[in-house]
Amino acid sequence: MEISSILVMSLVIILMLMILVFSMELLIPIQLKFEMNGICRSYIYKIESNGDLTSEEKSDFTDAIEKLGLKDLNIKITKDGSRYGDKVVVSISSVYNHNRLIDVFNRKKENMVLKYERIYYIRKIEN
Repeated sequence: MEISSILVMSLVIILMLMILVFSMELLIPIQLKFEMNGICRSYIYKIESNGDLTSEEKSDFTDAIEKLGLKDLNIKITKDGSRYGDKVVVSISSVYNHNRLIDVFNRKKENMVLKYERIYYIRKIEN
């Protein structure tokens, strides 16, 4: 093998590794969003059935979100009323702090806000 072909092969391998690292860094927030959606979905079902979360459920929810590496959990429940057919909007947001790869040798700190929103209608008839 000639030296030129060795240099070209090594540059191609380095370029492929850079693309692999960059794509993996793009996939981490996507995976984190899927995990957050799964946790939020399970607690949304509790909100739907009970009308709100108890303080113990809120602390469990906060702990589960913080285990993912997210901070500043904000839960907002907006109700139009409390009768059958009234609309309820549940918005959950949190912040993910990460170092993003800008180019080959530089990184930049960023805060990414992850949001989950669910709209449902009250199905329980109350007197």
